[in-house]
Amino acid sequence: MKLNALTTLAQMEVFLAGTQPVTFSVLRTKDECCQWIQVNLLTLEYLTTLSKPQKGLVICYLRKMSGYSRQPLTRLIQQYRQTGHVTRRQRTVQGFARRYTAEAIR
Repeated sequence: MKLNALTTLAQMEVFLAGTQPVTFSVLRTKDECCQWIQVNLLTLEYLTTLSKPQKGLVICYLRKMSGYSRQPLTRLIQQYRQTGHVTRRQRTVQGFARRYTAEAIR
């Protein structure tokens, strides 16, 4: 069984139980992983048709395959719920904040 063949919740449940052989294809970047999560949420109609236990099954599947822990994955699903897209929002922060400007030191 290939991961692309997992299209129903029953197949995901069998996969999570560990009873089916699987071929993994590793996602190279976090952007690809976010795109993959979005495609799966869209394919499974996560927002419209799934019940709460079925959503939990999908979350377990996405956690196992993406490597994300529960909270970051929940944030990505919330972003999908609000915008319809899953994009990585990278935040770069200056390591140490400067207390003084160059003029104040002189």
